[in-house]
Amino acid sequence: MKRTTHPHWKALPSQAIQEELKRIHLAYDRFFKKLGGRPKIKKRHKFKSFTLKQTGWSLKDNRITLTFRKWDNGKWRYDKVAYTFHKHREFYGNISRITIKRDPCGDYWLYILTDFVETKPLPTTGQKDLCIMELRVAP
Repeated sequence: MKRTTHPHWKALPSQAIQEELKRIHLAYDRFFKKLGGRPKIKKRHKFKSFTLKQTGWSLKDNRITLTFRKWDNGKWRYDKVAYTFHKHREFYGNISRITIKRDPCGDYWLYILTDFVETKPLPTTGQKDLCIMELRVAP
């Protein structure tokens, strides 16, 4: 999608647009493999979410600052908007993606994806392990 034909896309960072194009590509791939219906063209006000990967945001404690481009007096300028959110758990690892969604009531939700993988060893039961030697049939 060109930013010249869709001027409202100039306000978003380029990675958010690339992520949206990946969603469209995946939808058409699923359609041609007969795994889903034909993708519908949505108007810009119908989109309920957008994703930021590496740029366009900064996070400090329970406050996120989003950076958007805004048309002002004949030129583009960057506008930073800060939002406060309820941080109900700590983030472990590096943040790899942030998604902002709007629900039908008009509330905004922030989804934070990290690269942290928690590994817990399985508890020992104290019973015998299932061995192949016990399963063989004696001659």
